Amino acid sequence: MQKQYCIISMLSLLISYTATPIFSDKLIPADSPQINYYGRFDFSTPSVAKFNWSGSLIEATFSGSLIGISLIDGLNDYDIIIDSKPYGVLRTDSGTSKYIISDNLSSASHTIRISQRNESHWDVASFKGFYLSDNGRLLSTPKKPKRKIEFIGDSWTVGYGNESPGRDCDIPALRSFTNTNRSFPRLITDAFKAQSIILGFSGRGVVRNYAFPSKKSPDPYPVYYNKTLGAIDGIWDFSKWIPDIVVICLGINDFSTDPHPDDTMYYNGYHTFIDTVRSHYKDTPIICVSA
Repeated sequence: MQKQYCIISMLSLLISYTATPIFSDKLIPADSPQINYYGRFDFSTPSVAKFNWSGSLIEATFSGSLIGISLIDGLNDYDIIIDSKPYGVLRTDSGTSKYIISDNLSSASHTIRISQRNESHWDVASFKGFYLSDNGRLLSTPKKPKRKIEFIGDSWTVGYGNESPGRDCDIPALRSFTNTNRSFPRLITDAFKAQSIILGFSGRGVVRNYAFPSKKSPDPYPVYYNKTLGAIDGIWDFSKWIPDIVVICLGINDFSTDPHPDDTMYYNGYHTFIDTVRSHYKDTPIICVSA
């Protein structure tokens, strides 16, 4: 487990709310071609988009005064952006599958983005689609940015506790205080007007995880890199999305506690992982960074 320090955030503009159930039955299913997805999503059940990597993002443009979603979760919070402005934070509940986002919008067209804030690698969220008002409909999908960046890393990539009001917080509080959408990968993505896949896993190292009692862990970060759903089974098809650049920010957890891995062990592990990334993206530049 990564050290439970939470760094003070200088910007926390969104207001949390718990969305209430809605009763409209006009559901546009998740496999609609008018919905954009950014991240690793599993469509093995065609009308359901399953996901759990933090920073996973769902986007659509719609008409009508009402927008809601069908989402089975309970462990994650989501930033809601409507028409490029922060609209709130959706806190899911395990007993709720229908959420109203807004029921008082204008009749003009609107674009909504729903992005997972926190980590939940051992559980899966299931998005089943958008609820619209009787006269509402999904419009043409927003044009995706041309640039593509893949981010690989640990808690620094996730934004672990980055919106905490203090230095310390417990595990339950991390759900509210972790916001991948304010981490450096998302800020870089937005600055370069790009799209990205953010693959952060707190506490994981190249060869040794945080506080592991030996020099080498059986399940460091590379074990999960090819997973569609974090720590859940399911192999990602790398041909679906080829980035223009890959950014790796790993190694902090290998050396943040004793015992440290031997230099050769670490170097070999890092080079092997780079070779793995290279095997999927033959011509993509790879940048290795350190916090």
